Amino acid sequence: MALTMLDKHAESSVKTAWPAEIAAEFEREKQNPNPCVGNALVSETDRVRVWTIRLKPGERIGFHRHVLDYFWTAMTTCRGRQHLMDGTTVEYAYQAGETRHESYGPGEFKVHDLENIGGTEMVFMTVEFLASALIDMKLHLAGDAKIDAESRSQLNSIESVNLKTINAKPHHVRHARFDCDRSNVTKG
Repeated sequence: MALTMLDKHAESSVKTAWPAEIAAEFEREKQNPNPCVGNALVSETDRVRVWTIRLKPGERIGFHRHVLDYFWTAMTTCRGRQHLMDGTTVEYAYQAGETRHESYGPGEFKVHDLENIGGTEMVFMTVEFLASALIDMKLHLAGDAKIDAESRSQLNSIESVNLKTINAKPHHVRHARFDCDRSNVTKG
């Protein structure tokens, strides 16, 4: 049986006001949904998209939106903090090799960030299943954000939802109007 985040025990789970800069970033993500679920796209086919997240101690990847079914695997033993879309801040310990599966029905999604609060590098591999909700992804992006005509045109094609345009810069991906690179990684 595949484990999900519902099966994972948080070391800490609190619902308190977020720092102003975190709350402001969350509001910006609501207006401009960020589908970049990692800081490096390492592989893509017509069926899957493979991402990595690599964070040094104290680094944080900003808010991003999961709309596709996916699984992640912790490649290193590490500790992380997430701000979740319900206002909760959670902290987890991850073991190398630990894997969790997530899936979303029509209209469902998850928005969160991730900060490395441990003393070692945090590395995750995430595999998204492109066929799981491509149409739903188009609806989220088109419905949740004001997008320009060029982006809307791109979103109207299923193929444009795939991240096929990899710029010359290593680990740099452009998706419609979203830029996915290490610029969304900050030092805590």
